[in-house]
Amino acid sequence: MLVKRALLSLMLFGSLTFPISCGMESDAERVTDMIEALGDPKDLTIASEEAVTAAKTAYDTLLEPERAEVPNAEKLEEATAIMDGLRTEAMIIASRQDYVGEWVELSEELPVFTPIVSWYGPLILKEDGTYSSDRGENVWTLTDDRTQLILTNSQGKLVLDILDDGEYTRLIHSGTRLCFLRRSQVDDYIDSRFVTKRVTGENIRDIIGAPAYVGRILDEKDRPTNEGVWIQESLVYGDGLVYYGRSENFSYTLREYTATGPVERELFYPFDSLTAPLNTRFDPASSAKGSLTFIREEFVEENVMTDSRTRTLRFTDGTSHTTSQNWYGDVVPYDDHHY
Repeated sequence: MLVKRALLSLMLFGSLTFPISCGMESDAERVTDMIEALGDPKDLTIASEEAVTAAKTAYDTLLEPERAEVPNAEKLEEATAIMDGLRTEAMIIASRQDYVGEWVELSEELPVFTPIVSWYGPLILKEDGTYSSDRGENVWTLTDDRTQLILTNSQGKLVLDILDDGEYTRLIHSGTRLCFLRRSQVDDYIDSRFVTKRVTGENIRDIIGAPAYVGRILDEKDRPTNEGVWIQESLVYGDGLVYYGRSENFSYTLREYTATGPVERELFYPFDSLTAPLNTRFDPASSAKGSLTFIREEFVEENVMTDSRTRTLRFTDGTSHTTSQNWYGDVVPYDDHHY
């Protein structure tokens, strides 16, 4: 009886253990199956990332002898390389999302004259890394640190600095002063910073003061000449409005009384210094057309006459804007007559 019981126990033990041990996969076989389940690496998508990562992690945990037993290890290597590329592409696409859409150039939205054509219609940045404007379609990219956006075309590259103050994002080309804003933001941006005044014969005298004599022009040896300088004050500067620019059709007319009689003098720049023979008399502006644009003073950090022909505004966001003006600094300091 004891012998039979021992044989029976042995048989039962064998029936429980032998089939299980024969059916278990080795670690190498398990990894092989995981790799095979990935399918053709060329068909992988970013949705396959978890499966590829799991297979790679399982393979890396194998000992060297076990790795040799994985027949499709090269397939895993190919799948891993493709997935790395898909991740990079997904990151690029995700980073583009912050800039995809329609952008417009600020000077095209403000009624401010620029002497050269600065841009050609709206700038449309697309998810696939292409952009279009009225000049055609080309490619755009971001730098790795996302501080610059680069437009590439057959003529070369246009590098735009990305300026994001939390409220508005702007794309700025420092050389040409191009400034792009989102189509959806540009109106709010303009309303918050700028004031545009349409000028007429009725309101021009509320904006530009009557010419006031300030002194003689000196010759190269600092000797007084027979020519004098008159300035025209800004009557809205005290209201917190700093001159920014004029429309292309802006002009106004003064009457100038000379020794030979009165003449009409048409001027195209507001607040300009005027030169005329001594004892000349001027009437205030009598007619005007076009518009003048002003920026609110809280956005202006510095307002300087760069030279006798150039005035520069430096703004609180680090950007700047230049206008062409005439100013006789040797006769009257600009600091005494900002506009």
